Amino acid sequence: MKINQETYDRIVKKLQRKLQPLDVEHIMVVDLNSNGEPEHFITLAKGKENACELKMYKFDWHLLDYKPNGVILVHNHPKNLGFPSENDNDLTISASKVCKRHKVKLMDHIIILKDYDFIFSYAQNEHYAKLGGLWRSKGK
Repeated sequence: MKINQETYDRIVKKLQRKLQPLDVEHIMVVDLNSNGEPEHFITLAKGKENACELKMYKFDWHLLDYKPNGVILVHNHPKNLGFPSENDNDLTISASKVCKRHKVKLMDHIIILKDYDFIFSYAQNEHYAKLGGLWRSKGK
C-alpha cells in the first residue's frame, strides 16, 4: 500500500486543523483503506500539556474493531517542543509491533507542532525509528 503525496498532504492538513489548537497532547490514529485513503480519524488518548500515554491494548482493540489496511499514528506537541522524546520513539516501535501482529501496515508516525511537523518516515519506509525522521515546514 502506498499513499500518494496529495492524499498524504490532505491528511496532514486535516490533522493540523484538529490538533494545533489543543492545549494538551492527544494521540490519534488515521485508518487507511487498501487504496491508501483515510477512512477514520480517531482519538485514542488524551494527556497533559506535554505528555500523553497510549495504552497499547487500546490500539490493539482499535485494530481489531476497525480492521484497517494501514494506519498513521499521530500526536501533537502543544508546547511546540522540538525533537521527539524517547517516549515518542518507544510509541512508534510499540505501535509497529502491534500492527505487525495484526498484519496492518504502520505507514507513519507524525508529530504536529505549531510551525512544523515531525514525520518519522516521510517516504513511508518500514524502519521508522531508525531513520531519525524528517522535519517539514508548514508553508515556509
